[in-house]
Parts: sequence; structure tokens; C-alpha cells
Amino acid sequence: MAFQAVGRRELYEDLVRDFSRPVFDYIWRMVDDRATAEDLTQDVFVKALVGLGGLADTARARSWVFAIAANVVRDHWRRRRLVRWVSLEKLRGHRGADHRGLSDTTVVVQSALAKLAPEDREVIVLIGSCGCRAAEAAEVLGVTTAAVQKRWQRAQRRLLELVGGEGGAR
Repeated sequence: MAFQAVGRRELYEDLVRDFSRPVFDYIWRMVDDRATAEDLTQDVFVKALVGLGGLADTARARSWVFAIAANVVRDHWRRRRLVRWVSLEKLRGHRGADHRGLSDTTVVVQSALAKLAPEDREVIVLIGSCGCRAAEAAEVLGVTTAAVQKRWQRAQRRLLELVGGEGGAR
């Protein structure tokens, strides 16, 4: 029993060490707000700790953690839709995202990502940014590999249109 507790603790520490930065990057690209991404990343790892028994195969730890992250982001979006309010920053025309220290290109891409439909943004970030293969992204999103490949193609076209439009406006 003590061995299982030690093994569980070590597994959790490994998950946090190996995936906290990639999960934060994924969430930040999904919500476009650093503080929210930090909070949601903490939520992911709390859920991972609670649900650690559900990780049957440690070889699938990455997709398991990213599936938790995808669900946390979706829950965040649902809560935001339920509470419709406009912040003072938005009323003043100030964008809530923190883009300090980022290159112009990164800001343009991040802005374009924010304009994508959520399902397109998910696949762009998982494959294009986090380096997931289509099969791994399919496991994270709970869809078929063919569906991910189709979303990937559509999302790439849409992102290029948006980036081209923003880049051309300069």
C-alpha cells in the first residue's frame, strides 16, 4: 500500500514536471489570457491528481492530461457564456489579453487564433503548437482521427486567411 502511495506521488510529480508548461501553453493559446491560463492550468493538475487512478496506461499520460485540459477549457467557455458581462477594459476598447514581451508575429497569430471557432482552435493548438499527432489529438478531443485531419485542414485554411488579413492590414 505504501509503495502505491509513493508510486502515485512520483507519477503525479512526473506529470506536473513533464506537462505543466505544455498544458499552460495550450490553455493560454485557447483562452488568450495569461492569468486565466494560469488558473485553469492549476485546475487541470488538481483534476489530474484526483483522477490519477483513471490513468490506466502511463504511456498515454500526455493525451490523458491534454484531455483534462481540453475539458477544463470547454468548462471555462461554458461558464463564460452563462455569465454575459462586459468588463470596463472592453468598454474602453482595451484588449484583455496580455501580449507584453511577445513578437508582432506572435500577437497576430494569437489574435487570429482567438477568432477561430473553438473546435478549430483546439486542433490548431494541439497539432500545430503542442506537437500532438492526429491520432493523439483525436484521443484528446474524443473524435476520430479522420475528423481531426478534416478539422486540421479547415482550421489551417481559416487561420491563414485570418493571419493574412491581419498582416495585410499593417
